[in-house]
Amino acid sequence: MDSTPPGSRLGAWVSQQSSVISSGSMLEMPREALKRRFAGTEVPLPTG
Repeated sequence: MDSTPPGSRLGAWVSQQSSVISSGSMLEMPREALKRRFAGTEVPLPTG
């Protein structure tokens, strides 16, 4: 796997990388759900 930190990988999962968001709080709930989903495992990079 590459050297991308797990927190950055989670961010890539929850955000459309080319989209503008009104607030970072929009990403908090999906990010927490993904943290639980990948707990105890390495966070993979999203596809696509």
